[in-house]
Amino acid sequence: MEQIEKQELRNEVEKVKDFHGRNFAQLTDNFYIMRAAIRYYSVKQGRSMTSARISEDFPLTAPVAGSCLTVLEALEIIQKRNESSSKNRYLPGDVNMEKMEELEKILKENYEIESF
Repeated sequence: MEQIEKQELRNEVEKVKDFHGRNFAQLTDNFYIMRAAIRYYSVKQGRSMTSARISEDFPLTAPVAGSCLTVLEALEIIQKRNESSSKNRYLPGDVNMEKMEELEKILKENYEIESF
């Protein structure tokens, strides 16, 4: 069962890479910062996060953080609270850190990111 889920995630990564190419490149360039930010807000703080909040606390601009959040949402690692015209807000309970760790393994296997 786990092998099937990993293959599904691998397929999702390929789709996201095709449809969100620029955003995907932003995520791979800033993967470890985004992982730290998501862990910080969801696990340590238990607070919701936005791209603006991430840019205040981490060395990323809001547009780059937003691009990364878009890719993570497409991979169903995070989910936004609701559809609205305001900034997308992601809740800590809707973060799948296990899937984030699997994504890290896949990106390393594909040489998209380096070990840190």
